Amino acid sequence: MRNTFSNKIYEFAKNGKDFIVLTADLGYTVFDKFREHYPDKFYNVGIAENNMVSVAAGMSLVGKKVFVYSISTFLAYKCIEQIREDICHNDLDVIIVGVGSGFAYGSTGSSHHSTEDIGCLRSIPNLTILSPSDPSELNQLMDNIFEYRHPIYLRIGKANEKIFTSSTDVTIGKAYYLVKEKDIALVTYGNIIEEVVKARELLKVDNLNVSLVSCHTIKPLDVAFFEELFKCHKYVFVIEEHNEIGGLGEAIACKLKQSVHQIAIKDLFIYECGNSSYLRQVAGIDSESIYKQIKKILSSKQD
Repeated sequence: MRNTFSNKIYEFAKNGKDFIVLTADLGYTVFDKFREHYPDKFYNVGIAENNMVSVAAGMSLVGKKVFVYSISTFLAYKCIEQIREDICHNDLDVIIVGVGSGFAYGSTGSSHHSTEDIGCLRSIPNLTILSPSDPSELNQLMDNIFEYRHPIYLRIGKANEKIFTSSTDVTIGKAYYLVKEKDIALVTYGNIIEEVVKARELLKVDNLNVSLVSCHTIKPLDVAFFEELFKCHKYVFVIEEHNEIGGLGEAIACKLKQSVHQIAIKDLFIYECGNSSYLRQVAGIDSESIYKQIKKILSSKQD
């Protein structure tokens, strides 16, 4: 998704759109082309994420649209005070782009696991939270984002994500079906969609009717969509590469007062190092683990 983001930024600049990109000593290969052609739109503030967020707020106050880019753990955890006080309190046109959602930077250890970021930021007023499922969703959301005039936390993957969605009407604030059936609904967002798609195929082998939903907008929640979803499905599973506390599953259950089956990272640190596939297995959110958990819940309901 990094390349999708940088390509879209380059396209915006080429089309004459007015904005600034700030980075904290990151993104050299990602932004090389953009920086070369539009140096007046790109600033490297150095390894100073807190300062970068405040600089973005100042630029926005004088009329600039600002994209702030860094690894998601560095932004969500280090800069929460500046995000709250400088950006969200003033309802500014700043997009906080956190790259490396979930276990994307898993080989660098738990300090880089972006698995509590949504929970940290979801309670801040005025902040919209987006976590596209694949590069196609991100590409479409970027067009929405440029017309948006409020703070956004854009949570994206790292690299080499496959495309699983085909909708041409991806819009901020709207969840949608990738596949619409009945009985069971799998709701997800972000890179974990690849595991959810595989788990759905395993469930289909068992002759189960399974809907698949992409909810790229975590906040604000598409309440009307989920009200209808619960009417049409007996079981709703929310699967996320995030701590079970503070994520989408908790948000849906709280807002709609409905029973939601969460398949997420337990409330603990994953101390192992490894790629996303390995860490998902450790956390119990790989496709096989998702399948087994769903089957176990379904079996318990039938007993």
